[in-house]
Order: sequence, then C-alpha cells, then structure tokens
Amino acid sequence: MARPKLGSLGARTLIPMGIRPPHLNPGQLSPIASYDSTDFGGELGRAESGTVLLLVFERGHWCDACRRHHSQLAAALDRIEAFGADLVVVTHESAHQIGIHQFPVIADPDLTIGTAFGICGADEFGKFTLRPTTLLIDENGRILFSYVGGDSRDRPTVAELLLILDRFTPHSDQSCAPGSRSRAQ
Repeated sequence: MARPKLGSLGARTLIPMGIRPPHLNPGQLSPIASYDSTDFGGELGRAESGTVLLLVFERGHWCDACRRHHSQLAAALDRIEAFGADLVVVTHESAHQIGIHQFPVIADPDLTIGTAFGICGADEFGKFTLRPTTLLIDENGRILFSYVGGDSRDRPTVAELLLILDRFTPHSDQSCAPGSRSRAQ
C-alpha cells in the first residue's frame, strides 16, 4: 500500500499529534470494529466477549520512549489481564523486527492499521509514523477511553492504565495488588 499523502486520508484529514480525532472520542464505534481484520492477526477494534481490548499504538524499536513503555507493559501484563483486558500493541515496524513478546504485537509497516484508525502523522522529528495512541475498547467495539500523545514520549503510564482499567472494567482480580481499591457491589 502506498503511503498516504500528508494531510489526506481520503475523507479524513490528518490531525496533528496530541489532538484526538473526533472519531476516537469515548462512546464512538471503533473505526475498524466493523471490518474483518483477520489479516491484522485477529479482529482489532472489538474485544472478545467478556473482556476489553487495550490497544496501544507505538512507533517501533527505534523509539526509546516506545521501548520503555513496551517493557513496562510487559512487566504489568498479569495486572492488566486481571482486569479482563487483552493487551495488543500495534507497531510501525515490519514483522521481522518485532521479535517474541508476552502479548500480541502486530506489525504495521505500511501504516494500514494506523490509517484505518486515523492516527498517522509526522512526529516531532518529521517522520511519518503512528502517533502514540492508547484505546480501551469493549466487546461491542465502543471506545471506552482514548488518548493520543502530543509527541513520542506522551502516553499514559502503566499506573494510569491500571487506574483506567479499574474504572472501565466490570471485574477485577486486583484485590491483592498494591494500590488497588475494592469495589462496592
């Protein structure tokens, strides 16, 4: 697929980093939820029944902030899964650069997925890539939470993601986790 021209994605206009496109606002249907995206390694944009999908877009191994965030996500994977969340990372890399991880990491070297979500643009260095984006999506494809970073280092911390999961997920096995709070039934 040819790289989209800067400023144009068909009907969508590229939005600068840090500004959340309106179609990613909470309550909106995930842009790719209605698509059969099996060629992306599974259906993106909709969680499995009884779970939520924590979908994280990162630039790649050449990005220091992305590598740090990726390793922090791996370290917190048990806590993320305890909320009934499936973590999937989409990276602007080719499949041979990804390596082996504890959770699915999907290659998007030609920015097909990023374009479908409307989150491609020039970063602070002028490189056309994925904007650092975090989405929490339910089993109906509705966006529960979204965050689009202003630069490569701007993204929710893992601690913030755990708080977001606690707020938006109906169950939690986090009762023994430090800093967890119990839910009133």
